[in-house]
Amino acid sequence: MELERVTINVDMNLEEIKNIVETDYLKLLSQYLKTGKIKLSEAKEVTKEFLALLPFADIEDMQTKLKSFTEKHPEFNQVYITFLNKEDLEKTADLVGKMKVLIRENKIDEALNLIK
Repeated sequence: MELERVTINVDMNLEEIKNIVETDYLKLLSQYLKTGKIKLSEAKEVTKEFLALLPFADIEDMQTKLKSFTEKHPEFNQVYITFLNKEDLEKTADLVGKMKVLIRENKIDEALNLIK
């Protein structure tokens, strides 16, 4: 099952991201139960493990816990992928910011070297 991609932007706080991750998890769980990919007893165990991840102290804690969870339960890797998209957006925003500064300083070659 492919989840509908939710746009996660760099201005979202930890609670907003957590809500997206939880929603993605529940959508996958629901789909897997409906299609028989997992049994009810397995769903209960996986859900207990997912709930044990909470609360997340910060984004790094969330990333570490979700990575561990999805390594153990790869069928839920889309939950982790959703979170990584936010990290990618932050890196991109940081890179663009650095490039803008360098371009304003007429250091175009340096700005372009940042993306190599």
